[in-house]
Amino acid sequence: MRIYKGENLIVRIALRQQDGTPMNLSDLISLKAEINQLKKTHAVYLLGESPEIREGNAANELEIEITSSLTSKMASGFDVWVRLTLQADNEEFDIDPHHVDITGIKMFTVI
Repeated sequence: MRIYKGENLIVRIALRQQDGTPMNLSDLISLKAEINQLKKTHAVYLLGESPEIREGNAANELEIEITSSLTSKMASGFDVWVRLTLQADNEEFDIDPHHVDITGIKMFTVI
């Protein structure tokens, strides 16, 4: 996906567990989204605290609002990634019941 500098965009991400089953946002203790380009963090959003990040149309859908003020600061021709840090209660882990996952997802390229 490509967007122009200064454009707005809503990115939708369906959260799934390793086995492919949906991971509902309500099951998470916390979710942090870091918007990165060229090893620079442009924004950090916390679910429940930042209006730019919220539940989408489905219980496992995450919406991230990318504003024109954010994209206008980004470099043209380079990919933009979101780094998600998810923390959920997980009773399958005897040592640490609070499992943390970190994943990176390419969202778009600025043109």
